[in-house]
Amino acid sequence: MHLNYQSHYALILYADFCTVHGGLFHAIIQKLYLSIAVFSAGNMSDIETDLVKGEELLALFEYDKARKKFNDIIKANPKSARAYFGKAEASLGVEKVTVEEITELYKKSIELEPDNVFYITSLGSFCTDVGRFNDAEQYYNKATEIDEENANLYFSEFAIAYFIKAPIAMEKFLDDNTRKMIKKKSLTYMLKALNMTPEEAKALLD
Repeated sequence: MHLNYQSHYALILYADFCTVHGGLFHAIIQKLYLSIAVFSAGNMSDIETDLVKGEELLALFEYDKARKKFNDIIKANPKSARAYFGKAEASLGVEKVTVEEITELYKKSIELEPDNVFYITSLGSFCTDVGRFNDAEQYYNKATEIDEENANLYFSEFAIAYFIKAPIAMEKFLDDNTRKMIKKKSLTYMLKALNMTPEEAKALLD
């Protein structure tokens, strides 16, 4: 079985989409399939082979081993965006790694591949996980500018993530006004995903 670079990330993107929308089982299966399929591809360079090994470890939740593998690749090839991204993803499962370090790894992968919307939205997703919602909003909007055809997916992903995670992050000062603010921003982005104005939505609901 042979997968090209675009197919490789299309499968990962689908897996993360499944995770965001609750299909964790499908996400795990998809990532395992990805690792097996890519690993069986022929004519790979040594760096490519090591990248696939790192991704296979990541798919098996061997976070520390995967992180070390990607780190070795970075030492050998400091221009490998995929290695920086893989190290960032692996670092999510290693408790000792700080939020700042993970953020910098994601940023480095984007610096090396500035038009890679998967890297950008992954950083956006991470920012929502750690309560950096303004940064997350920025990254998701950036993704919509690069990949306008799929903008609705990025808008909806941010809307759902913000709606779920913002109340948790703001729990200590969550009053009626804050809840209203969260709902308003979530709804604003969901309407963007539907390419619909507030007036159009209201007319449909009346």
